[in-house]
Amino acid sequence: MKKLIKKVFSYQGIRFLFVGGLNTIVGYGVYALLVYLNVNYLLANTISTVIGVAHSYLWNRFFTFKSKQKAIKEITKFVSVYIISYLIGMCTLYLFKDKLNISAYIAGLINLIITTLISYFGHKYISFRDTNMKSWNLIKKYKSYIISFVLFVLYFCLLLTFKNKPQFMDEADVFLGAKSLAKFKLMYIGFASQHLPLTYILMVPVAFFAKTYTQFRIGAYVILSSLFVFIYNRYNKFFGKFILILYPIFYIWFMSIDFLSSSIISEHFQSQFLVILLFELLMFNKNKVLSKSSKIIIPISMVSAVGCAFVSVIPIFIFVIGMFYIDIKNYIVVNKKFNLSNYFKNFIKNYFLIIFIGISIVVIYIIFLLLTNSFNEFIKQAFYLNTEIYSKYNGYSSNPFKTLVISVPRFIFIIKSYILQLNTNKPMFIFGILIYFGVWLYLLKTLRKNKFFNIILFMLLIAGGNRGFIGFHAFPYFSIASIYTLLFINDLNIYLKKFFVIILIILLGIKFIPNIRFIGEQYQNNDEYIKILDKLITNDEMTMIIPNTPLFINLNKISSSKFAGMVPWFAEIYEKEYLKDIKKEKPNVIIHNPYSNIWGYEFKDFVPMINKFILNNYTYYGNDIWIKNDNIDNAKKKIKKNIPFYNNDFLNEKNSENDNYLSLENNFLVEKIKTNQNIKSMTMIFGKIENNNCLIKISIVDNNQNNLYENEITTNDINDDGEYNINFINSLNSNTEYNINISSNNDKNCPVIFLSKDTLNYDNNYLMINNKIKENVDLKLKLYD
Repeated sequence: MKKLIKKVFSYQGIRFLFVGGLNTIVGYGVYALLVYLNVNYLLANTISTVIGVAHSYLWNRFFTFKSKQKAIKEITKFVSVYIISYLIGMCTLYLFKDKLNISAYIAGLINLIITTLISYFGHKYISFRDTNMKSWNLIKKYKSYIISFVLFVLYFCLLLTFKNKPQFMDEADVFLGAKSLAKFKLMYIGFASQHLPLTYILMVPVAFFAKTYTQFRIGAYVILSSLFVFIYNRYNKFFGKFILILYPIFYIWFMSIDFLSSSIISEHFQSQFLVILLFELLMFNKNKVLSKSSKIIIPISMVSAVGCAFVSVIPIFIFVIGMFYIDIKNYIVVNKKFNLSNYFKNFIKNYFLIIFIGISIVVIYIIFLLLTNSFNEFIKQAFYLNTEIYSKYNGYSSNPFKTLVISVPRFIFIIKSYILQLNTNKPMFIFGILIYFGVWLYLLKTLRKNKFFNIILFMLLIAGGNRGFIGFHAFPYFSIASIYTLLFINDLNIYLKKFFVIILIILLGIKFIPNIRFIGEQYQNNDEYIKILDKLITNDEMTMIIPNTPLFINLNKISSSKFAGMVPWFAEIYEKEYLKDIKKEKPNVIIHNPYSNIWGYEFKDFVPMINKFILNNYTYYGNDIWIKNDNIDNAKKKIKKNIPFYNNDFLNEKNSENDNYLSLENNFLVEKIKTNQNIKSMTMIFGKIENNNCLIKISIVDNNQNNLYENEITTNDINDDGEYNINFINSLNSNTEYNINISSNNDKNCPVIFLSKDTLNYDNNYLMINNKIKENVDLKLKLYD
C-alpha cells in the first residue's frame, strides 16, 4: 500500500491536485469557522484567502515542486500567479456565464479547470521554475501542446459564430436523444430512432448540463474541435501542417454556407471518422505497413462512423477494398507470387488486432441490446426502417450498391447545381466549384502513379456522398473532397500556396468577422408561446404529434412516449403503438397540426387514427395546442386570461383553390405557402384596409417554428390595395413550406383586411415573388376582431 501511495504521489500533477484539494478544505474551513464565531463574512473571506495562499505556498514549495530557491522571490512570483489566475478566471467566468449563456454551475466548473491549469503551469514554470530551464526551451518542449491549444481555440471560436443560428429538427433529435439517454431511457425501446446511437452517446455528457440550444451547441463544438485537434496531432507529421490546419477551416466554412448545416447532426461526427480512415488509408499506401496505433484507430473509427450514420457502411466497404488492395499488392511484391492459404495466415497474423477490436465492440453492443430486450426494436428501427421503408420516401435505393452506382453520375453533374447557386448562394457557388475542381485535379495528378488505387480514392469520395453532394447530408463528401483539394494545393509552388492562403483568409474574414459581434446574442423563440406551454405542461415530459422536436429543447422536456413525434415512415408500422401510448398517458396537452406535412404527406392522412382521436377528445386552442376536453377550465385558470377555443369543425375547411390551411385565432392568421423556387423577396398586396392606427405584426417561419423574418407596421402605413415588401437577407429555400403569420395587437378596434379586386385584376390579395406575380400562391387573408 505504501509503495502504491508513493508511486501515485511521484507524479507532480497529482501532488498539485492533492494540495489544491487540501487547500480548499483549509480555506473554506477557516472561512466557516470565522463566520460561526460571528466574524463579518467579508473579513472572514479575506482572512481565509490569506491563510489559504500561505498554506498553498508552503505545500507547493516543499511538497509539490520541492523548490530550493530563495523564498522571498518565490513568494512574490507565487502571489503574482494567483492574481493572474484570479483575473483570468473572472474574465472567463463572465464570458461563459453572461456572454455564452452557460449555467452558473457549469461555467464555474469550466472556470475551475482553466484556473487550475493556469495555476499549475504558472507555479511550475514561474513560481518554482528550475533556473536552468530557459523560457525558449520550455516553449520548444511543450510546442505541440501550445499549438494544439491555439488550434482548439481557433476552431472553437469559429464554430461559436453558429451558436445562435435557427433551429433544425434533425439537430433537436440529437439533443433530445442525448437528454433521453441522460435520463436513463433505453434507445429504441425507451425512445424511438431510425439512427444509430453513437451521436446521442457523444452528446450525453453535454445533455447532463445543457438546457438550451445554445448550451447544447457549445458542448458539441468542444467535441468537434477536439476531434479536429486529434486529427492534426495524429497526421500532421505525415501530411504536413498546411493540410491539417486548413481542413477544419474548410469544413467550418462549408458549415457556414447553409443555416441547416450549422446544426449539430450525426454527419458532423461521421465525417471526422471517415476522414481519419482516409488518412490511415493514404498512410498505409505509402508506408506499406500499419503501425500498432493504426490497428487500434482503424476499427474504432470504422465502428464509430457506422455508429453515427448507418450509411457509412458504403464508404467503409470501399475503404476495406482499398486496404485489401494495398496489402495484396505488398504481399506480391515481397513474395513474388500470390498463395491464398499463405496470404490468409499472414492476414490473420497482421490484422488480428483490427478484427478483434472491431468485432469486440460490435459484440459488446449486441449483448447490451439483448440484455435490455431492445435488439428486435434496434433491427426494426435502425435497419428495416432505413432500408425498406425510408428509402421509399427519400428517393434513394435500399440497395447500397445501386446507391453507389447512381451516385457516380450525380457527382459528375453536380457542377450544374453549383453553377445555379451563383445568383442565390454565392458562397456555395465558390466553395462548391473550388472543391469540385480540386478533387478532379488531385485525382488526375495521382492517376499516373497508381490507376487502381486512384479509382478506389474516387469511389471512396462517391461513397461519402451517397446521401448527396449538396446540403447538410453532403458533409462526408465535402470532408473527403476538402482533403483531396488540400493535398493538391499542398504540392503547388510555395508562392501559389501563399496566394491561396491569403485568398482563403480574406474569404473567411468576410464570412466570419461580421458574426463575432453577435457572440452574446441568443436565438429568439416565440417567448409568449413557450410561456403558455410552460404553464400548461407542468411535468418533465410532454406528448407531441407534429415533428417539431425543437419544442422539446425549448421547453427543457423529453417525450413521455418513446416517440418524440411521428413521420410517415414510422407511421407505417408504429401509428397504433403511438395511439396506445396517448390513450394510456391521457396527456392534458397535445401539440398537433393536422395539415402540417412531411415531404408533402399531411398528418391527417398518414396518422388518421391519431388525428381522429384528437379531434374527438381534445379542443383546439391555437398555435397547434390542443387541450383535453375535461381540462379546459383548468387550462384557463393556469393561463389566467380569456383564451379562445374553437369548434374543431373549422379545421376541415380548406381553401379549394390552392389547398392552403388557415389557422385562425383571435386577431391572428397563418397562411401556409409552399415555394417552387428560392425566394429573395416577397410583396403582399392587401385589399381594403380599415385605417385605425393598430399594429400589425408580420413574421415568416418554417415548419419548425424558426423565425426567418419579423416586423411590425401600423395599418396607417398601408393604403387600400397597398403593397408590403419583404427582402430576405438569406433566401427562402425552394420546395419548402413556410407560414406567413399576421397578427394584430389586442385593441378592440382591430384592423380588418377586406378581400377585394385589385387594380391588376387579380382576385383578392396575392403574393409577388422575386418581382413576379404567382397566381398559384394567391393569398386570401383576413384579420378577425
